[in-house]
Amino acid sequence: MEQPLVLDHVLWAQVRDLVAPLWERIGHPVLPVVAELALGEGITDSDGLRREPAHSSLVWVLHGSVTVLPEHPQDGRALTAGTGELLHWPAGRPHALRYGSRTLALRLLVPADARLLTEAAKDVVAGLLHERRGHDHVPCLPYPPADEEDGVSEIPELGEVARDLRQVTGEERLGRILRVLWARRVSAGALEPAPAPRASVTLAPEDRLRPASPVVRMPLDEEQAWVWAVDGHAFSLRGTLGERVLHLLRQPGAHTVAELCAEAGPGRQAQVAALLNKLHTLRGVDVVGRTDTA
Repeated sequence: MEQPLVLDHVLWAQVRDLVAPLWERIGHPVLPVVAELALGEGITDSDGLRREPAHSSLVWVLHGSVTVLPEHPQDGRALTAGTGELLHWPAGRPHALRYGSRTLALRLLVPADARLLTEAAKDVVAGLLHERRGHDHVPCLPYPPADEEDGVSEIPELGEVARDLRQVTGEERLGRILRVLWARRVSAGALEPAPAPRASVTLAPEDRLRPASPVVRMPLDEEQAWVWAVDGHAFSLRGTLGERVLHLLRQPGAHTVAELCAEAGPGRQAQVAALLNKLHTLRGVDVVGRTDTA
């Protein structure tokens, strides 16, 4: 089953917390990591032969046993992991997985082929291009074109797309979108798609808050705009007020909404309340003692 974690935030967050120390050590994946839940009973899965050399694989054995079988002798010997153990197999080494009796495993596929970067960037640029041009049908043109001279002709439809493409790739907006995607990915531990935010509620002044999922902050432009990302979701915020609120939240103990709003000073309580509600929806903060929201 591919991407099973998106259905359960608790399990998704547990896996995100599991891989976070690894990413902190080796670097955060630039592209999404594919999560798979595999159930096997004495079978051999040759899927690794197809994925080579695009992904490295991390296999946590939840129950039973998994054996990695290299396709070529120079790629190493067979490795077997039992319940609670982890297998790592680098990209570029074709392999198969043999499942023991009643085996359940979590497999994470970490992108390793540089060509995947090109595809990801193309997807973002294509989205901007479609947004600019709309979704018109691809035209069918007569051949030869009516204005053909000396064997050279212009195809206006393709020329227009090329000009728009040069324009969108030269805009600052493209860089901002890529930064937002990166912040979202770091906050999700690259486990995408991320679970949906929880239902929005209005926090009461007496609600006591404590930090929950990590908040990732990244400069968005030179005008004090920041992107904030929590659990794979992002929003933008200007100024330094948010940073002050986040600093207070990280102090020992729980703080009420009223206390946090008071720290903002006169006339800014509404901004703090809106920020706290946003953080609660994205699971950046929890209400102490409240169990009615996941």
